[in-house]
Amino acid sequence: MEAHEILDVTGLTCPKPLLYTKKKLSSMATQTILQVILDDKKSLEDFSFFCKATGHILLDVIDIAVPIILYIRVK
Repeated sequence: MEAHEILDVTGLTCPKPLLYTKKKLSSMATQTILQVILDDKKSLEDFSFFCKATGHILLDVIDIAVPIILYIRVK
């Protein structure tokens, strides 16, 4: 999947990956796609909840190895 922006939050632990993602998404245009690269498995559940709560769409989660890659479409 092709992303318009990439955010690498590897090395950060919960809640920082989600906080940086939230800030990045707020600066992006509607319907664009953000690729998030992270290695904190504990943060993964937070992203799903966050997207449901805010209306952003979690398009794909690639969790077969570390780092984990998420694709989020901006609402």
